[in-house]
Amino acid sequence: MGYRHVANAIAKMPYQSFDDALEIRTWLKKNYTLDGTRRILTQLSACNNWLIQNKTLENNKFVELIATVKLPKNRQTTKSEINPFTKEERDLIINALETDKYVKP
Repeated sequence: MGYRHVANAIAKMPYQSFDDALEIRTWLKKNYTLDGTRRILTQLSACNNWLIQNKTLENNKFVELIATVKLPKNRQTTKSEINPFTKEERDLIINALETDKYVKP
């Protein structure tokens, strides 16, 4: 999860204060996958650590919250299990890309 993804998540959040860490975690869990939530919390925690080092913040409320976002133990999926589109949907997408006048060949 890159900078832009995390920045977009922060922009969408109804909470803009590190004091709302618990509410931020709850909101993230409702709006992102567990993995995404954990990654965003990790980035927020890193930001807090930087602020602590620069004497702008006293404590990091996100460190403990990261551990509360438990990922399933069997989160590994095989390539054959990942199937975002049916064959019909795949064919429609490919056809749209081939025939759309705004898509460069």
